[in-house]
Amino acid sequence: MSTKEKTLKRKFAFLNKIFWIGFYSKHWINYINNKKINLFMSTIGNEAQSLIEKYKDTVVPSSPIGNRVWVFWYTGLETAPSIVKKCIEEMKKVEEIDLVVLDKNNLDNYFNWNEDIKKRFTDGTISVTFLSDVIRNQLLSRFGGFWFDATLLIIDKSFLKEHMNDNFYSLKHGDYAACSHFNNGMWSSFLTGAPKNHPLTSFAYEFFCWYCSKYESLVDYFLIDYVYMLAYLSFDQVKTQIDSLEAENEDVFYMGRNIHKKCTAVKWEQVLYKNKLQKLIWNVKGAEKLGKESFYSRILAYNGEEND
Repeated sequence: MSTKEKTLKRKFAFLNKIFWIGFYSKHWINYINNKKINLFMSTIGNEAQSLIEKYKDTVVPSSPIGNRVWVFWYTGLETAPSIVKKCIEEMKKVEEIDLVVLDKNNLDNYFNWNEDIKKRFTDGTISVTFLSDVIRNQLLSRFGGFWFDATLLIIDKSFLKEHMNDNFYSLKHGDYAACSHFNNGMWSSFLTGAPKNHPLTSFAYEFFCWYCSKYESLVDYFLIDYVYMLAYLSFDQVKTQIDSLEAENEDVFYMGRNIHKKCTAVKWEQVLYKNKLQKLIWNVKGAEKLGKESFYSRILAYNGEEND
């Protein structure tokens, strides 16, 4: 690892450490996030200028997103956590979609491995999480469709139908929570839809390949959001589409944040009524000890019809 890369990682690590000092202050979060974004743009962003120029005038396709939905769990559903199994079970109930469930066994049927990406993944430099970021952008760029994280619980089964004819979609929830703090919820990488050859997904995939050819490790965990921010700030056509998204489902993280807590039947119905979907967490510690009235237990017992 070069001295430059080590220095950059230390700077990001420091900003990530002091980020938590004022996590409950939106002003503090915005201040630190701007520091991190500026650090990324002034270093890696500047190095990628030739790639940015390549996509600067790329026209957004006029074709619709369509009904293809991609979801990925590396080890496969048989060994997946219960939350993941439940989320994908609910996805399968949406009749209008063409759902493709990817895992390590069928991935090569759709995904073309870049040599640098493959090398980094094989030697353990990049995680399955980062590989998932690469996969989603390549597949959306090549084939189009929607990307759903495997921990996304669909409540409103008509939700996707509303956006199949759009030529870009990403959940704009407006929350500045830890998992969305780079962009104040302007987009969600865990739920993005685009037709093939869209400049955002095409640029992001090519950026990841370029990055893995230059760097030996990830300078920060949320690299995908930095890349989307780079595209947002660099490409007018991408900025216009993201800015035109309507805010919705502001409580998308509610169940995930409260998954260990008790949930009354009334509260459960309120959450279902207010939300079209929920972004959950799969690693629920002590799940076997949670009572039947916890959010976790109610999620697993959810039949996907009770809110219709």
